[in-house]
Amino acid sequence: MADHLPSQSSSSNPFHRSGTEPVLLDTEHLIRQAFSEEAGRGYELMFRRYYRPLCSHAVRFVHARTVAEDLVSEVFFSFWKNQVHLHITTSYQAYLYSAVRKRAYSDRKSTRLN
Repeated sequence: MADHLPSQSSSSNPFHRSGTEPVLLDTEHLIRQAFSEEAGRGYELMFRRYYRPLCSHAVRFVHARTVAEDLVSEVFFSFWKNQVHLHITTSYQAYLYSAVRKRAYSDRKSTRLN
């Protein structure tokens, strides 16, 4: 069956250049680089990249979209206020998901106590 397929040389493939490795975009690296150049730009990129997925993550714990959005906003505000980007040595993604989860658990705990 493969005998009937036209042969493709690497020169006819516009996405492959001989002698080079493929380039993978790592958003975590781009955000880290933006923070090193201009913190405001780093915060903007991080917010644009993670806000919606973090809200979806938070909904699993608090079961209300508006509460989830508030929790995620609080996490981002705390991140900015405390300049956490200066202290994270692992990934921003891991930190943010963990922070949202902890904040959601705290919110649920305080809601049950009241």
